[in-house]
Amino acid sequence: MQMIRYNRSQFKGSYFTGLLWLVLGLIMLFGSPELTWRHVLCLVVGSVYALLLLFDREKNYILIDEDKIVVKRFFNKKIKINQIKDISYETDFIIISTNRKQVKIILNLIHPKDLGMAIPLNY
Repeated sequence: MQMIRYNRSQFKGSYFTGLLWLVLGLIMLFGSPELTWRHVLCLVVGSVYALLLLFDREKNYILIDEDKIVVKRFFNKKIKINQIKDISYETDFIIISTNRKQVKIILNLIHPKDLGMAIPLNY
């Protein structure tokens, strides 16, 4: 099984946004005498950002097995290798198609060291 990792630099904006929501929620929580729905919303959004980043950070972006390709995002997309009908190459992504499914692989999300493994040279 071949594993292709996420590019860590893609997480920088999300780290900043999640931290901003958490800090904003804490400032609102401790700076105001009463608890409102906005305080809770800021804390929940910041916590969700943090949890999603922790889970995504440890995952691999693409898993290539002998019989399938799995692109891991919020919802995993599987495609069987023997059912592939078309592979389209664009500047920022690759689209792998079968009769029923399409899987889009965004090249900016791939770690630079693994980028050579993600793009097949014989097509």
